[in-house]
Amino acid sequence: LNEEENQEYATLSSDITTYASTEIMKFILGTTPMDQWDSFVDSIKSQGIDEVLAAKQAAYDRFMSR
Repeated sequence: LNEEENQEYATLSSDITTYASTEIMKFILGTTPMDQWDSFVDSIKSQGIDEVLAAKQAAYDRFMSR
């Protein structure tokens, strides 16, 4: 990641990782019904997962083009 991407990644990924791991465990254990999966996906999208993935993809693309 370049400096800008790294800063954005650091800002967003920590909260997303914590939230996602907690919520996914609830789905696995059955405490959250699977019909709420779309709501979970919408929530992590609103937290910026698309930006995190775009930064990682850009870094990967640069690496592969070397």
